[in-house]
Amino acid sequence: MGEQCGEIGLVCPVEQTCDEAACVCSGGPLCGDGTINPGEQCNEPAIVCPSTKLCDVRTCTCVIVPPAPRCGDGKLDHTEECDDGNARDGDGCDVLCRLEQGRCGDGVLQSALGEQCEPSTHDQNLIYECTPACRFLSHFCSDGYFQPGEECDDGPNNSNVQNARCRLDCSLGKCGDSILDSAFEQCDDGNTVNGDGCDRTCRREFPGQFYVFGGSIVELHAARDETSVRPVDRRPPSTSETGPGLIAVMAAGASAGYAWMRRRRS
Repeated sequence: MGEQCGEIGLVCPVEQTCDEAACVCSGGPLCGDGTINPGEQCNEPAIVCPSTKLCDVRTCTCVIVPPAPRCGDGKLDHTEECDDGNARDGDGCDVLCRLEQGRCGDGVLQSALGEQCEPSTHDQNLIYECTPACRFLSHFCSDGYFQPGEECDDGPNNSNVQNARCRLDCSLGKCGDSILDSAFEQCDDGNTVNGDGCDRTCRREFPGQFYVFGGSIVELHAARDETSVRPVDRRPPSTSETGPGLIAVMAAGASAGYAWMRRRRS
C-alpha cells in the first residue's frame, strides 16, 4: 500500500526513477538533459533518431516526421485557395493551388483572377480599402512610403506605362495586370490562367493548339470571358481514333495554328 514502484513492474514515468528502498518515484535523469537515459530513444542535443523521424522532446521518443504541406497533397493549408489532390490546370484548381473559376464580388479570394481582396470579407478596420474591382485602395499611395495595402510605392514614379516597376495603385508590375511589359511578356490578358489565349507566364497560346489540360487532350479556343476565368472545353478532339490516329489529329491542329500565326504576321 502506498508503493509507487518496486523491483518488478516499475511504473515510474521516464522523468523519474524508483527509489528501491522506499518504493517511491523520485526525481532522476530528465528527458532533455542531453543524455540518453534508460527508456529514452533520443535526447536533445544527443539525437539518435533516423532521418525519417524526429525526437519528441517531451517524451524523448522518436516519432515519424509529418510531411511538409505542399500543393497537390489534397490538404488545404493557409497558403492555398484550393487543393484538389493533383498538380494540373483546368480542373478548377490550378497547379499553384489557386481557384480557376469565379468572379470579383463572390466573396472568395482568387489570386488567379488578379484579386487582392473581396469587399464582403474585407476588414473595415484596416487603413486601406477594398475596391469593387477587388483591389486594395491605399489612401497613402504615391507618397513614396511603403504602407500596408501596398506592394510598392515609388512616389511620382508610379505609373501604368509599359515596364514601370510600381503601378498607380501601388501594386507591382507583373504578369496578369493587363499591362504588357515588353521585357518578359508576349501578352497580358489580366489573369494568370492557361487556356484562354495567354498562359500563366504571359506567353501566347494559339487556336488549333493541342495540349494536356485537366488530365485530357484539348484544343485551345480563342474565346475569352472578361469577368471570370473558366477552363476551356475539356472534351477530347472529335475523333474515335487513338494512337497514330490521334497523333494525326494533333498534327493537323498544330498545322492550323502555324498557318494562323503566318496570317497574323503578314
